[in-house]
Amino acid sequence: MSTIQEIKDAIGKLPLEERAELVSDLCGWSDDEWDRQMKADTSAGKFRALNEDADAADRAGQTRSLLELTADDIALDDALSISAARDIANRQD
Repeated sequence: MSTIQEIKDAIGKLPLEERAELVSDLCGWSDDEWDRQMKADTSAGKFRALNEDADAADRAGQTRSLLELTADDIALDDALSISAARDIANRQD
């Protein structure tokens, strides 16, 4: 096995937070004030109630998947594009 493959395998085994930290380090990204504030607020539990509410809504079936929302947006964009094309064609008549 190559060293590169071993590194990829090791990265794949990292927890999500550690992978994000590695990517940030490799890309030269650093936290700005907003990032630092979000981390501080998260550590202080300021989002706990929001997360619990979101989890409860998901368990109750009151949420939609990102894929479903994206598909709806694409369908809306397509419908708007078709409508706009018809408007343009009608103006040229």
